[in-house]
Amino acid sequence: DRQMQMIGGNGGNQFRQNAGNLNGYKAVQNVKNQNQIENGNLVAARAEGNAAGQNANQISKHHPRVLRMTALPSMTQTDQL
Repeated sequence: DRQMQMIGGNGGNQFRQNAGNLNGYKAVQNVKNQNQIENGNLVAARAEGNAAGQNANQISKHHPRVLRMTALPSMTQTDQL
């Protein structure tokens, strides 16, 4: 069961990814957490083992409009900025 998942943020900061089975994943949206993701983009992150300092999905402090995303198991990133 595959579906196209559209995830967007601050206008130009958008990407598409083919999402397969997302069992074991949570959609995490940053709320007032200014230490990691500062622009409120919605990212898919693993529910387990995603403690502070180990999150692979972070926004650069120097370039807040650049989204850095590491592909997680069962997720293939097709387009990126």
